[in-house]
Amino acid sequence: FVPNADYVGSSGMLDYKAWDQTSGSAGDFGDVTSSGGTTAFSSGTNGASLSVIGVNDAPILLTGSVSNLDVNEDSGFTSLGLSSVTYGPGGGSDESGQTLSYEVTTIPHPSAGDVYLADGITKVTTGSYTLADIQGMQFKPAENISGTTGFQFNVNDDGGTANGGTDGIAQFISLNVNPVEDLPVAADSVVTTPEDTSYIFSATDFNYDDADGDSLVSVRINTLETVGTLQ
Repeated sequence: FVPNADYVGSSGMLDYKAWDQTSGSAGDFGDVTSSGGTTAFSSGTNGASLSVIGVNDAPILLTGSVSNLDVNEDSGFTSLGLSSVTYGPGGGSDESGQTLSYEVTTIPHPSAGDVYLADGITKVTTGSYTLADIQGMQFKPAENISGTTGFQFNVNDDGGTANGGTDGIAQFISLNVNPVEDLPVAADSVVTTPEDTSYIFSATDFNYDDADGDSLVSVRINTLETVGTLQ
């Protein structure tokens, strides 16, 4: 017996006769027009009632999609792309009245960036949110950081897990931050040398910083000194 999809309830009575296997083979159709006496079938008929018990189905995504997100380093706020997602109870009509809830379970490590609500001010932490909150969430990578992090929220119903049921689905988004070359930053510096003595510059004489950790390769001279000669 295979019940119809999402059916819950009684299938009615299945009538049967006992068979002593003195004739016929298992799996074949039997003719019970004659039964009882010396036949292979009992004269009486018995019945078996089949009852299909409810098993909760997980919520389902009705509209929109949940996809991984690629952004560039230092790109600012980017929507998680959830503005059109909606969810509903899974299963049949017996689950149509269920109430859904939404819970953020995984957020990026602060060193990688943060997820914000639509206001661009409120940082998202793990915990319960409304669907409207979920739809407006956006990601902002940390400054000068690239790599992959993640974000996950779960959609749950109130149908429970009795009889092996499922009351939630996990929605995971991989957040990939692509590296972007940062310009080096330089500042004034002072070196000293005794009178009438030449000075040989080295890389450490130039006040240089690079967010990507790149080494100083060369410098460009924009102004020539008037009290000496560069060679």
